[in-house]
Amino acid sequence: MYKPGLKLLCLFLMACGGSSTTPSSPTASAPPATDEVEIIDPPEPLEAQDEAAYESNPCQGTDLDLGSLAAQSLCNLDRTAAPLPKGLVASLSSDTLQIEEGTPSEIRVELANPSASPMRVELDASCHFLNTLELAIYRQSTRIDRVSDHCDVEAKVDCSGHAIGVTLAPGGEAFIRVTIPARVALLGEKKCVEYESRVLSPGPYKMVVRSVFSEEPLIAPMNIFKLERLPTGRCASYAKKVAVVAEPDSSLRADVAAALAEQCTRKPPSQEFANCQLAAKSADALQACGSSK
Repeated sequence: MYKPGLKLLCLFLMACGGSSTTPSSPTASAPPATDEVEIIDPPEPLEAQDEAAYESNPCQGTDLDLGSLAAQSLCNLDRTAAPLPKGLVASLSSDTLQIEEGTPSEIRVELANPSASPMRVELDASCHFLNTLELAIYRQSTRIDRVSDHCDVEAKVDCSGHAIGVTLAPGGEAFIRVTIPARVALLGEKKCVEYESRVLSPGPYKMVVRSVFSEEPLIAPMNIFKLERLPTGRCASYAKKVAVVAEPDSSLRADVAAALAEQCTRKPPSQEFANCQLAAKSADALQACGSSK
């Protein structure tokens, strides 16, 4: 039975050349002498065949998730990584970042093969590419996630020995996912023990990725914003009011309200979204509010 309230609940919780003829005579005869040269069409290009071959091998292709391949040990090398090829282009997946306060985010370091030939790329993937790239967060000119140089060296020494190799198809890309933490932690100089951890407060920042791919770092402006959310103390009343509009069957409203209240308590919806739902007078109006952020 169709239950519009349950449908809206799901929506909240989400927040498918010429031709030749054959002689009629069966008697074979020698072809007449001619000075004309037979023109043979060139073979069809092999792009489709090559693409199928790349897709069948997880270590070569046009869109490779290097972190996933390393985690699954699919493209491991039994030696250290070879030097990077010339022509490999590194960039960030986003020019600017908008991140809600207290919410971890992600950016991708993308490696492109702009050439017309396959390109072999080998990397040190130890400890999620710790020796390959480094994320740093700055506020104005001050690095705010700075760990001590001593601890950084110790970590890199402990993380070694896991190299992977892939082949990028012409025009193909590979990428490494880089987590942007919601909190920054500082480590002690001698014991490398965390002594301070704080949430990145709202405001402008600069994200810098230093890597083996280029001498110049990859930089993207980053803005941390505060999203006003419904106070958790109002979750119960909010859920009951929305359930009345969302669920026409009064016998099911209590269950709908309980599910909404539980979800709201775990992660309250934005105040803007909650206000839209509370003002809705019909199921269609609720759907028009979209999904919760």
